[in-house]
Amino acid sequence: GDPAGGVTLADDARAFDALEAHDADSRAGLWKMRKAAAPILLSRTTDEKHISFIEDGAVPAERLPEYVERFREVIDAHDANTSFYAHAGPGVLHVRPLVNTKTVEGLETFEAIADEVTDFVVEFDGSVSGEHGDGRARTQWNRKLYGDRLWSAFRDLKSAYDPDWLLNPGNVCGALDDEPTPTDGSQVAPAHDMTENLRFDPEYEFDADFDSELNWENENGFQGMAELCHGCGGCRGGQETTGGVMCPTYRAAEEEIQSTRGRANALRQAMSGDLPENEQFTDEFADEVLDLCIGCKGCARDCPSEVDMAKMKVEVLHEQHRRHGAGLRDRLFANIDALSAVGSALAPLSNLASSVP
Repeated sequence: GDPAGGVTLADDARAFDALEAHDADSRAGLWKMRKAAAPILLSRTTDEKHISFIEDGAVPAERLPEYVERFREVIDAHDANTSFYAHAGPGVLHVRPLVNTKTVEGLETFEAIADEVTDFVVEFDGSVSGEHGDGRARTQWNRKLYGDRLWSAFRDLKSAYDPDWLLNPGNVCGALDDEPTPTDGSQVAPAHDMTENLRFDPEYEFDADFDSELNWENENGFQGMAELCHGCGGCRGGQETTGGVMCPTYRAAEEEIQSTRGRANALRQAMSGDLPENEQFTDEFADEVLDLCIGCKGCARDCPSEVDMAKMKVEVLHEQHRRHGAGLRDRLFANIDALSAVGSALAPLSNLASSVP
């Protein structure tokens, strides 16, 4: 494109500055930074997370300054914080408030922000789902967003093609709490509540059930690292085009459990009660989840959230060995220096043994 075009656009839009990219490598770097924005935001190891629940509100571009101002007022009223990023041109900013959904108070803040933001998005003739879907996380706000007439039309269409509400029941136009029960015998599934089916909620409990041997101070403890993966999937070969290596075992096997995401989620689920108690210390878990991790540290370098699966593997296997003892193979490799010294002292026998077909 025209090298001067970016500067002219910045001047016309009264931007503070414009970063120009005139070659393929520079453009690739900018796109990489853009794609990494969400994972970087989610690299916090604290209980407060930048959650995606009201992140794609869209308003007419000329009303975007008002939208940002009103959004900030809502955030400040709840004594919270937030991030703004992405494409302002079409009137869509990605906004991710920082919320701790592990507490009742945080969950109430989570829902209240969504409710209040929806109100002024409607006032601005916008949409709370300018880029993504309006199902599970937005169902309870769709009636005020679309209005009674269109919302009822959604329900009529749903009932005509799926009278028993078997497919995605409760999505988009499910029955709200303040609705009367239908008297004509029609089936309407209850609307999804945005506070349900969350990864972290007030009932969530994490119990590593061991004392860490490694230093996890920078990660807010072992729990902070175990909860860090948010599922972007970059470890499923997404870094290959940018020169990264994460995750080589997934790229070889193409199985989810061999990715950093698969391993990290399995470990978190084991330690939060979704799997049988102490499952993370069983031989089966070690064999199926941890064994093929080669400890290359590609995840620690390439993952935008800096999930370090290799370090977690060392910690968990150490505890497994402490509880159940190490296997013969592990003991042999752990003492490879002593074995090598013996082999060197008995070189003729060692060479003879190694030459046997």
